Amino acid sequence: MNEPSPNKTGRFLIAALGLLTALFAGMIARPLLFPQPEIGPSEPDRISTAPGAGPDRDFLAYPPGHPAPHDASVKPERSQAGPVSDHDLLTVQLNDEGLAHYNREEYAEAADLFAKAYERAPENRAIQRNLALAKGGLGWKQLDGRQYPDALLNFQVAVRLASDVPDFFVGEGLAYDRLNDPDRAVETLKQAIQLDPKRPDAYKIIGKIYDQRDEIAMAIGYYEKGLELDPSDQALRQHLAQVRREEEVQGHFQQEASRAFTVKFEGREELETARRVLGDLEDAYRDVGQALSYYPEEPITVILYTERQFQDVTRTASWSRGIYDGKIRVPVGGTDPNPALLRKVLYHEYAHAVVHGLSRGADVPTWLNEGVAVYFENGSESPGEPTPVRPIRSGTPLVPLSALHGSFLQLSDAQAALAYGESYAAVKTLADRYGLFRIRQLLEDLGRKKNFTEAFADAFMVSYEAFQSDWPQAVRGANP
Repeated sequence: MNEPSPNKTGRFLIAALGLLTALFAGMIARPLLFPQPEIGPSEPDRISTAPGAGPDRDFLAYPPGHPAPHDASVKPERSQAGPVSDHDLLTVQLNDEGLAHYNREEYAEAADLFAKAYERAPENRAIQRNLALAKGGLGWKQLDGRQYPDALLNFQVAVRLASDVPDFFVGEGLAYDRLNDPDRAVETLKQAIQLDPKRPDAYKIIGKIYDQRDEIAMAIGYYEKGLELDPSDQALRQHLAQVRREEEVQGHFQQEASRAFTVKFEGREELETARRVLGDLEDAYRDVGQALSYYPEEPITVILYTERQFQDVTRTASWSRGIYDGKIRVPVGGTDPNPALLRKVLYHEYAHAVVHGLSRGADVPTWLNEGVAVYFENGSESPGEPTPVRPIRSGTPLVPLSALHGSFLQLSDAQAALAYGESYAAVKTLADRYGLFRIRQLLEDLGRKKNFTEAFADAFMVSYEAFQSDWPQAVRGANP
């Protein structure tokens, strides 16, 4: 067998070394790959009344048209970010792995990898933007999961890294809103509008904040702009019409205020009623607060209407004696309403406000929401037995609690009476067996976006199905 000559062997080794050198140089020069999402207005959720809303709580649980979690409709483009040095190929690998996680919407993993790459190459603007995008994507997921403090921190990081992306400001503003910091929410959302004046979500959230503050003219202005930019939002259109009716009715109202409440009313002849209402509400603030260990941070607006005004503004069921929709609205029926009945209504509606606060506006089954409200109707006295409980004792066929998760607004008078009776009896059974602190735990867990059946089992150590099976027997066997 012939062997290569020394000269041929040398030429072969030189050629091989040249090829390896070229391949290695190509690896070093490989540009970083990074996503460049076409960031524009996120698809907004539509206004919807909370599925758990009863006749007393038909309100916007969330800001109208708040942005949905940022999804991977973002389409990354591969673009050159400049080569890294030959001793830092790990940076390329970290960035590539981060991009793979990002494209699978695994934003926490992507952010961790991009952060490591950014630590190695802080001058690389591509990696910096990648990290911002991953933090923003994680923030939207956390908002959707009601992890508001974590979402806020991630959006703040995203804003620092990429202050030209309006999505990050919208997310930060929404997180502030959910954390009951409306001033910072408005400030941040206005920054989003400065970057992109065509963000309907930002206008709608600001409008909601002004609406809750009862700054009706400002709310209308922002709602109108949001609707102009998103004319398909029919729910917002209907809500805007209600707010305009509210402005027309309340334009000349007076007000009395305490630290926790602002009561609005028409004319000096209703001043005595307004002061009585304020006193009852302060009692409710104390009694319900002590029972559930919760006190709202922001003052609650309370509006006293005539019967006609109440129907004109709310368009609610004829049998409704009040609603809570972020504000407490009550028809007082003239200058001399029944004081005892009015007090019950005020406790009832204030209890709805507490349920809303504890659950952070989550969808609370109507039977639970209304049951808590009826439970507290009698103020600091031991809750009595409402008349609708009597059919339960008599053996009237009951509606399963699972069928009482939606609105009561479409029920007839008789159906509504039975639904309220069941709701109260079920909540009283829970309170007697497990204590009100467990009901508070359930509401807080719903605010963390737990599944209701899971949250129920965690709070009471019994399955929702098992409770539905035995609570009617417990009520019927109790002394009248």
